[in-house]
Amino acid sequence: MDAVRVGINVEVQAFAEHHLPLWPRTGHEVWAELRSRRGVALITPPSVEQPDADAAAVASLFASLVHDDPVPVGLTLAAFDHAPADSEVFTALLGHAVLTDLDVLFDVDLHLDPLRLLRRLAASRAGVVAVWPGSVQGANTRYASPGHRDYFEARLSECLLLHPRSTVFDDQAPFDLERLP
Repeated sequence: MDAVRVGINVEVQAFAEHHLPLWPRTGHEVWAELRSRRGVALITPPSVEQPDADAAAVASLFASLVHDDPVPVGLTLAAFDHAPADSEVFTALLGHAVLTDLDVLFDVDLHLDPLRLLRRLAASRAGVVAVWPGSVQGANTRYASPGHRDYFEARLSECLLLHPRSTVFDDQAPFDLERLP
């Protein structure tokens, strides 16, 4: 089944219906959906070659909604003096709502499936938002190029994709939402 892309560009209608600014209401609605499904939302950059600063800004906005700071995974795992086992990575990231700098999770020496890890974290914490470092096309994601040591390819399902977008006003949702069945 193809992904369903839902534009969150309905600020005027939302204001008229709810008399509340679309942002942060939309962010709270995403968190509520993640909590109810114990799901994962991936913030996607426009391209791997040109990571978007807006992705980091969206991560910070989502973290502020749950009174947290985005956690850089690479920096967190750099504290280990050895290649951490799956259980150590899980424990180090457990309890954090928003994760950034996920590139280290693709290191083959860690023997991790980054999506599986995010799903386990989401199930333990009632939802996780992460800045995804790979490319996403439809419901397919890829990290690195075929033949590269850290190459990863997977089909995404049962997650939300948050595509950062520029806004004119502070109360606009800073992303378009895509729900993957």
